[in-house]
Amino acid sequence: MPMNNEIALALENIAVTFSARGAATQAYTAVGDTTLRVAGGEFVSVVGPTGCGKSTLLNIAAGFVTAMLAGALGALLYIAFV
Repeated sequence: MPMNNEIALALENIAVTFSARGAATQAYTAVGDTTLRVAGGEFVSVVGPTGCGKSTLLNIAAGFVTAMLAGALGALLYIAFV
């Protein structure tokens, strides 16, 4: 299958912070200052140790979790289905 140089998914400088369980005043960063770009037709794997933010990153891409632009409100999130 030929590669399509058009971006199918772009997560630009995103960050996600959650409140810690049982301690609403404490927060932890699940994904911090992260950029991911996937071109149409490209195969990508997200790998890493437990707790590094893999599922959070995929949940952001799916629209289940809202991300913030690192250091600001809002996020650049472009999703296209190929």
